[in-house]
Amino acid sequence: MNANLFANFIYELLRSIREDPERSRRPIVLFIDNARIHSPQMVLDVVLGMRVVLLYNAQYSPQLNPIEKFFNVLKKEVARRELHGR
Repeated sequence: MNANLFANFIYELLRSIREDPERSRRPIVLFIDNARIHSPQMVLDVVLGMRVVLLYNAQYSPQLNPIEKFFNVLKKEVARRELHGR
């Protein structure tokens, strides 16, 4: 994944929301973490061009980021399998 792919993903996601008559006028808030791919200007241009409020998670706060909890479980499972040779 890189910033260009992320910007394209966000664009397509937001475009589909904006094209839906039932959701097109609702406010959209995009809450993302501080990964490097989330902050390049192209990502900001896409988000602001779609009339979206952009909020960033606080610096290094994995407890507020659900994907970090998943990655933690995944890492433990990989380590367990390596330890047991499976």
